[in-house]
Amino acid sequence: MKATSTAVLRFIEDFNLMNAEGVVNFNANIEIKAGASIHKVKSEVFILSVNPKSVDSINLLNAEIEALNFPIMFQSGKEVFSYIDDICLIVIGNNAENGDYVISIFPEKIVESSLP
Repeated sequence: MKATSTAVLRFIEDFNLMNAEGVVNFNANIEIKAGASIHKVKSEVFILSVNPKSVDSINLLNAEIEALNFPIMFQSGKEVFSYIDDICLIVIGNNAENGDYVISIFPEKIVESSLP
């Protein structure tokens, strides 16, 4: 997998999210803002790149997000991806139910055991 969005690529690289098989699948804290409301949930995140079409797809695998009437799949070109260095990936979009929204994806830190 090779991300096509610079923001997504930097996010994956900075947090070392790609496994040895080239799969990007991780747990994250998700913050959803729309208008004056803020929702915080935990979710598994799966990122897929379709290189021939140059499309990055970010998928949030938590049904609670969909129950709040927010999308759970985001694609470059439909939504705007932005990255705050070493903090989070931001998805900016719009839907009929909630209007403009901002979804921030904060990867859970992987604690590496230290050898004695």
